[in-house]
Amino acid sequence: MGLFIKNTFVESVNKKQYETINPSTRKICNGKEHGRLLNKLADLIERDLEELAAIESFDNGQTLFTAKFIDVGLSIDCYRYFAR
Repeated sequence: MGLFIKNTFVESVNKKQYETINPSTRKICNGKEHGRLLNKLADLIERDLEELAAIESFDNGQTLFTAKFIDVGLSIDCYRYFAR
């Protein structure tokens, strides 16, 4: 099929391909392991909350409060929700 560029399918210059993994098949890990990994990700984001919020605030020009409690904070909540 190739790459879809400017409304046309074209071949890749280097012909390199990557395997696509469908997470719904659970071939990589089961639901329990998936939940554990999502919680671990949430833990790491929470650990670095201040730094990530500062980066997000600088990148988007929003207040540090918004970056900390909305952008980064809610992403932690989402990861924990989907880990259940």
